[in-house]
Amino acid sequence: KKITLFLFLVIAFSIYPSKIFADQNFSKDINNPIEINQEFGSWNDLSQRQPSILYESGIYKIWYASQNESKFRIVYGESSDLKSINTKQILNINYDDTYDYHDPSIIKKDGKYELYFAISKYGSNYKILKATSSDGINFEEPPIEILSSGLIWDNYAVSSPYVFYENSKYYLLFSGWNGVEWKVGLATSDNGNEWVKCANNPIVPYASGPTLIKEGNKYVIYYHSHDASNISSIETTDQLSCTSNWVNNQLVLARDKQYDTKLITDPVLVEFSNTIYLIYSGLSNLNKWTLNIATKQSNQNNKYIVLIPGFMTSWNKNALIYNQQSSIFDWDILGFIKEYEGLIQTLENVGYKKDEKLFVFAYDWRKPIENSSEDLKTYLNEKIFAINSNAQVYIVGHS
Repeated sequence: KKITLFLFLVIAFSIYPSKIFADQNFSKDINNPIEINQEFGSWNDLSQRQPSILYESGIYKIWYASQNESKFRIVYGESSDLKSINTKQILNINYDDTYDYHDPSIIKKDGKYELYFAISKYGSNYKILKATSSDGINFEEPPIEILSSGLIWDNYAVSSPYVFYENSKYYLLFSGWNGVEWKVGLATSDNGNEWVKCANNPIVPYASGPTLIKEGNKYVIYYHSHDASNISSIETTDQLSCTSNWVNNQLVLARDKQYDTKLITDPVLVEFSNTIYLIYSGLSNLNKWTLNIATKQSNQNNKYIVLIPGFMTSWNKNALIYNQQSSIFDWDILGFIKEYEGLIQTLENVGYKKDEKLFVFAYDWRKPIENSSEDLKTYLNEKIFAINSNAQVYIVGHS
């Protein structure tokens, strides 16, 4: 029975390839542009640009920059399939309303929505701000300024923020303007409030509107060209940092449809059910901005395995010998316990690298089961869901 179960696990988790590649073709949807169904009044939604998307509880939550006759504001909407968007409300942002608000990027961390967005006035006075909210719509506390123009390559403007959070570190891609051309830079932060621009900026020349996703063992930046004639990608297999080596520039989409024949900009990507969705802004030959969608099949393994070892197999010296408080992340399997090495090694052999797609939740077995289950929830949120909110987690328990 043990052999049969073991073989079943190995086969089940080995049939999914672990990588996708940015050079696979995206196909534009035949029903483009995305249909916008406005559910609120007092705003004439003439154009839609610069989307940001989260997938939560079976719904795509979408924030985008909407323009009426004179202003840009950030609008919240929802979609079940990304074919159409039901717009719900203009975001309530407590800031000087003489500015345009645009280029939203949103993440959810510790139950709060963190909105990063750009402001400008009359095509100048660009800044990047941060605001937080419990519902993603009402940002009642005044936002804080986190990034402004620099000295040389971004001395005229900073815009198009995209925030990526991984391993307790924030990474901010942004566009900088020197009066002649847009380029892409990177900044880092430990708390999302104080940011340091990388010394080797810009990291992508002649580019704007960046977004970043993790594809297998690579980080891939998607962006639109300086003249907004195409969307391209560039990638690194290095650990994400200021010194990552970005290579393999590839064309992803070109402007070739009626709805994007003039300009093609602002890519954002989301994965669901083995499909990668690329949502972007297109300017038609009638000067109408719309949101559009392109897709490709994903071979990325979106599955994670968490192994929970048996009772009394976990060890933490300070907790067990000295009865000191300890973090739930500081427990390990006892060194002389070998029963799990074969399973771990086999799963690593089929692509589940430890501490990336394969985790071992060694725990304080002295606690009541209710406490241990809460610790497991915290562990999953910090180790997996903070990095990939759409992760599918398989828990393998023993004993």
